[in-house]
Amino acid sequence: MILRTSGLRKHYGAGAGYEAVSEAELTLKQGEFVSIVGRSGSGKSTLLAMIGALTKPSEGQVLLEGEDIWSLPEKALADLRCRHMGFIFQFFSLLASLRAVDNVALPALLGRSTTAQDAYLRAQNLLLRVGLEDRMFAYPGEMSGGEQRRVVIARALINKPRLLLADEPTSDLDEDTENDIIVLLEELRREAAFGMIVVTHNLELAKRADRMFEMKDGVLTAADLPEGAFHPVRPERRFGHTKLTVPANIVRSVDGARAVYRLGENFWAAAGRALVFGGLIFALVLFGNYGLARYQRHQVLMRKERLDALAELATSTLKGEIASVVSLGERHYKQRSISKTPAATSRSM
Repeated sequence: MILRTSGLRKHYGAGAGYEAVSEAELTLKQGEFVSIVGRSGSGKSTLLAMIGALTKPSEGQVLLEGEDIWSLPEKALADLRCRHMGFIFQFFSLLASLRAVDNVALPALLGRSTTAQDAYLRAQNLLLRVGLEDRMFAYPGEMSGGEQRRVVIARALINKPRLLLADEPTSDLDEDTENDIIVLLEELRREAAFGMIVVTHNLELAKRADRMFEMKDGVLTAADLPEGAFHPVRPERRFGHTKLTVPANIVRSVDGARAVYRLGENFWAAAGRALVFGGLIFALVLFGNYGLARYQRHQVLMRKERLDALAELATSTLKGEIASVVSLGERHYKQRSISKTPAATSRSM
């Protein structure tokens, strides 16, 4: 058993609020395919987000191989999502500025669990496997909806996940492309033996699952379609064979991989250069601030010295007179003062 949920509940808002998921019990074995159907707003995507460590449940547990994922710290959760889970979101969520091979390799590069060379080798393998051998260097804007969906599937499998979570993997696709995606997912699951949970409105896809559940008003229950209600037809692949002969110059050759533009190596090299440049700028700013502070302090001291000199010059005469008065003595000073009075002057006259 690789997955078990227990008493999952998700409540939004205070008080009465909104109960998105009120009861969800689910188990998944290795290599098993489980589908979940239900109307829009029934809580399917919320349940998938809680299982995928994207949305924290209000109550309950999600056990992945016996470990409660929501008891882990955030960094451990991020590592879990990156290395052990694959996600196929309802919308493609491809980076428009990166080519198909870059988008696929990106989770492996961010996870830092392998070298850039190995990440690109595996990305090329997966793109070959999903039938995009001629489109691996195309940008998302140059690809059809079905091709972009194939890139998303390859990206979800780049880190060899134990669990694949898919939210409406065939939405917004025409019928032929939709069938291609269904067959591709089945074949990849059988080959890699990962567990797969798919949320879908597509009854053909849901019917192919080992077990099917229905989500209604936030409650997950087992569901069965009536016998004969649906007759899936295995479609032909429109984009080529699923099992491809891998070109030796691309996959088996190290030189072939090196010829590919490696996003990770360029990114970390650029980041290193930016860090060194930023460090130099920071050091220059610190040195400049230190020099400016010393210069300003020197100017303040020089100004103080000039002011002190001016004050000394201005008071030097006064200090001399005071010194002479002190040297003559108080009595002599009084006699000189009396001799200079008007009365003394008139008598003398």
